[in-house]
Amino acid sequence: MSAKKAENEVEKLVRHTDEWNHIYPFMEWLQEQGIHLYRNRTEEEKQALEESGYGWGKDDHIGVSKSIEQLLYEYFGVDPKKLEAERRAILDQLRKETGIKQPAYRKCRVCGRHYETLDEAILCEHDHEPEGFERARIMEHD
Repeated sequence: MSAKKAENEVEKLVRHTDEWNHIYPFMEWLQEQGIHLYRNRTEEEKQALEESGYGWGKDDHIGVSKSIEQLLYEYFGVDPKKLEAERRAILDQLRKETGIKQPAYRKCRVCGRHYETLDEAILCEHDHEPEGFERARIMEHD
């Protein structure tokens, strides 16, 4: 009898990609229409509200404060933290196999934004040339 290999998070998500791609746009459309998800309060929540002295305990419905992504990850049984760790491990392995450098995170000297780069760039990709910047760039390369 052979043991079945446990499905990792990437495999789970890949298996549900078609479903995700059908559900996600519908959920976005609902939000655009002003339609939001609500859930019933648990008995514990109702009791806590009653005991706190607030009069809101009679309303049994409260808004769901999860993003579409969070709901879909939960629905498909995918742990987003494990998924991200697996994605990073796959990328690291591919970089090792192909010799591609890992991108570095740098801070733009002009706007201060952080950006990802494979070279020694000192500027992000945003379109900015503040007054006096040209002079600073020339002095830097002298």
